Amino acid sequence: MRVYDQASRKPAKWGHMALRQFVLPFAGALVSSCVIAIFGGLINAITTFAVLQLTVIAIAFVGFFCLLLVDAGWILKGDSKHRLVDNVAKTGVLNGATKRRFDPKLLNLRSY
Repeated sequence: MRVYDQASRKPAKWGHMALRQFVLPFAGALVSSCVIAIFGGLINAITTFAVLQLTVIAIAFVGFFCLLLVDAGWILKGDSKHRLVDNVAKTGVLNGATKRRFDPKLLNLRSY
């Protein structure tokens, strides 16, 4: 499997791959953590009910899990077979194990 940059149609560099594999998922986790911190802190200031705090934490975790499921299921949408992360990072994944020679120009690497 090879990851190609959609703009240059060449294999993605290390920095682009770090963005795709680490920075974007970390950003989703960071947003989920901020939701927990902000709303959990507000609920803690308003009331001392632990049930409400646990509800906010559960909603944030369920939201992050749903984002992961949408990312995984995004490949079923359309003909391009791109994950949500591929669309944001502007990359495309090609199977390099086939016996024929790859030409990324012939594949459906859309530019956004």
